[in-house]
Amino acid sequence: MDTVGHDMEMWTRNERSIHGECAMEYSFVKGDQPEIMEMSKTVSHIKDCVKRNFNMFDNSDGYSCNSATMHTMGQSVSDKQHNDERHKMYHPEPIHSTSMTTFQMKKLAPQMFKVEKIFSAGAVVIQRFTVEGPTHVTLANRTLTLMEVKDMEVLRPVQNPKTYNDLEFEWMEEKTVWNAPMGVDELKKKESFFYNGYTMDESQDDIMKAIKARIVKHVEEMNHFHDPTIHKDEAIQKLHEHGIQKLLPFFHGLNYDTLMKLKSFYFGLTTDNVMDKSARDVFLEML
Repeated sequence: MDTVGHDMEMWTRNERSIHGECAMEYSFVKGDQPEIMEMSKTVSHIKDCVKRNFNMFDNSDGYSCNSATMHTMGQSVSDKQHNDERHKMYHPEPIHSTSMTTFQMKKLAPQMFKVEKIFSAGAVVIQRFTVEGPTHVTLANRTLTLMEVKDMEVLRPVQNPKTYNDLEFEWMEEKTVWNAPMGVDELKKKESFFYNGYTMDESQDDIMKAIKARIVKHVEEMNHFHDPTIHKDEAIQKLHEHGIQKLLPFFHGLNYDTLMKLKSFYFGLTTDNVMDKSARDVFLEML
């Protein structure tokens, strides 16, 4: 937390972070006890950060409510005035991402403080669809409390230090050379569904069991019709919980041997049974 050159109670400072170059909002609050004070650091990642390094969510079909027509409270305004006022407004894409960190400090001496608690909170809110649809909300909260202070006996240097010139997230896929020849063993390995290169830690048997269970649930939901004009909320919820897109990450986590086991399993199902035939069709569709 950078407070250099700031004696006021509120200020803004440009800083580099994993979200890009951000305008961090600081606030300094003194409580009822003179020796206890709080300092908070807040940022809205979409609005306050530039040179953003990545966007994990495809929001190309999103819609911003701020772009709707303003109400003028009965006043008559020209089109030009109306457009000028609208352009002054902030028109974000429908992704809201914020974080706040608060330090509770005790003053030990002038310009010397001891951090006793750290509160951190973050939220990501996404409205993906144009008019109607679910809003995805992710909340994170954490509290750290200083329990004790110990003296360091010996300062130990960092082993094999590495210098970074920025805080940009490094994708694991950057290590891949796309035109390099690949052997059969390399092609048979499991893949990463996400661009960060991370793969599932679960065993192949557990992933295979999860795929079978999710395919069954998907087929059951597809065979059970939800009239969207009557059960709109339920239909949307079921489609998002058991839609076919939920199967993709699991298929990427399979290696060649496990995928062949699944093939033998589904090809061995009888086509006389509607559920079994539907499950086999879904498996073939995912391939």
